[in-house]
Amino acid sequence: MDFFVKRVKYVLRIILLIAIAFQIVLFGNIEVICGCVVSFLSLEAFNYTVFKSNIIGNHPVTFLAITGLECFTYFAPIFTLIDGNPITYKMENPNSTFMWQLIYICVTLIAFRISIKFTSKYPFIRNCLYRIGYFQPVSNKTLWFMGLCGLVAKVYLLTNQYGDDVTQGAGTVSIFLPFLMAPYCTMFRELFDSNYKYKESNNKTFIILYTVVLLGMAIASNSRNSIVTIIMGFFLMYFMKLLLHDTSQLKRFVCITKKKFITILIIFFVVTGPISDFAMAMVVVRSARSDLSAFQLMKETVDLVMDRESMDRIKTTMNKIENISNTDWDETYVANLFAARLCNYLVADKTIYYAEKGDIPNKQLMEYSIMRIKTIFPQPIVNFLFGHIDKSEINYSPMDCLLASRIGHNRQSYFVGGDVGLGIATFGYAFPIFQLFMYILLFSFLDQYVIRKNDIVIIPVITLISLYGFFYTFMAGNGILFRFISLFWAVPFGILLKVLLLKFTSKIFG
Repeated sequence: MDFFVKRVKYVLRIILLIAIAFQIVLFGNIEVICGCVVSFLSLEAFNYTVFKSNIIGNHPVTFLAITGLECFTYFAPIFTLIDGNPITYKMENPNSTFMWQLIYICVTLIAFRISIKFTSKYPFIRNCLYRIGYFQPVSNKTLWFMGLCGLVAKVYLLTNQYGDDVTQGAGTVSIFLPFLMAPYCTMFRELFDSNYKYKESNNKTFIILYTVVLLGMAIASNSRNSIVTIIMGFFLMYFMKLLLHDTSQLKRFVCITKKKFITILIIFFVVTGPISDFAMAMVVVRSARSDLSAFQLMKETVDLVMDRESMDRIKTTMNKIENISNTDWDETYVANLFAARLCNYLVADKTIYYAEKGDIPNKQLMEYSIMRIKTIFPQPIVNFLFGHIDKSEINYSPMDCLLASRIGHNRQSYFVGGDVGLGIATFGYAFPIFQLFMYILLFSFLDQYVIRKNDIVIIPVITLISLYGFFYTFMAGNGILFRFISLFWAVPFGILLKVLLLKFTSKIFG
C-alpha cells in the first residue's frame, strides 16, 4: 500500500500544481493566488496527517470522511479552470472565505489526530456495538431482503414527495434508505466476513438488473442525488476492497498504461459531457415534478437532453435556472453538476457572507437550533418534556433560517449551507473552539464503526452500506450543530433499527 499512497500523492500534487499555474497565469490576482495557496496547503496537510497507510488501515471510515473534505479545496481550482473561470468565480468575499476554510481544515485535522488517542483507549462504543451484533456477518439472502426493505422505503418516499433527495421531513423511514446498497455487499463479502473464502460471484446478473431498477427509479423521480449515491456507494466499496484486501492490485491500479489513459479520458468525457447534461436536464425538469407522472418526467428529461439547441441555451443561462427559488441565493459554482457537490466554494462563501451581514451570533438561528434540539425525539417524548411543539413549524433548513433573518427569504427551500458560515452564525467567531471539541467526539465515534480481527479490518454491513454518507460528512449541509445532533440521536437510533432488522432477517434466512 505504501507504493500506492506515495504514487497517488505524487499524481495529485502534479495535477493540482498544473491547475494552480494556469489559474495564476490566466486570472492572476491576489484573491486567486490566496485560493490556490489554500488548495495546495490543504493537500499537503491532508497528505501529512491523514493520507498514510497506517491511517487508512486503522481508521478507514474517518479517512473516507476527511478525504471528502479534502475534495472540497482540491477540485475547486481544477473544475473552475475547466469552465474557464477563476477559483474566485462569483464569490462575495473570497479572501475571508479562503482564510476561514483553511482554519476549518486545520482544526478538523487537529481534532482527528487527538481523537486517535481516545479511540484506542476508550473503545466503549465499539464494545457496545459488538454486543448487539453490529459486526455480525450476514448471508446473501439477508442482504437481498435488506435491499427489498430499502426499495419499499424508497417507493414510499417517492410517493409522498419528500424534497429533492426525498428525505427532508421523512422521519424514521429515511433511515432505511441506505439498505438500497445492501445487495452490492454480496460482491464484497471479504470486507465484512473474516471467514469468507473468495470465490467468483454468481449473482452478477441479479446485481445488474437491480442496478437498472434503481437507476430507473432515480431517473423517474428526477433525483440526481439517488444516481450519485448508487454510483459512489459501489465505487467506495470497491475502493475499500482494494485498499484493505487487494493491495497487490494497487500497483497495477496506479500504473498508467495507454489503455488506462484512454479509459480515463473516456470516463472523464462521459462524466463532464453526457452525464453532466443529463443531470442539468434533471434540474430543469424538476420544477414540474409535482405536475407530471414518473414516466412523463423521464420522457421530458430525455427529450431535453436530445435537444442540443435547448441544452446549449440552458448552459448559457444556467445561473438563472439554478437560482429559481431566490435571486439572492446562487449555488452555481462549476458547470458540472456532479463536481459541484464536491467543491462548491460558492456555497461556503455565500454562507459566510450572510452570517457576517448582521448580528453575530444570529438570534433567530440560535432559537431555531434550540427548537430543533428539543424536537429530535419522537413527538410523545417532546410533548412530555417541553409541551406540545409543532414540528412542521420548523421543517426547514438552518440556511433557510439564516437567509430569512437577513433578506426575508421564504423558508422551506431546504437550502444547504457551509459549515463555517453556519458555525459563525450559531456560535460567533469562537466557532473553531466548538468545532474542535465536536469533531474530536465525531471522529472518536466514526472510528468505532469498524473492527480489527486477526489483523484484518472488518467493515460491517451497516457501515459498508453507509460509506457514501461517511464520505459526504463534511460537504455542504446543515452545519456542525446538526451533525452533532445526528451523532447522538439519529445515528444511534438508526443503528438500533438497522441491527434489529438485521437480526430479524438473519433468523429468517440464516
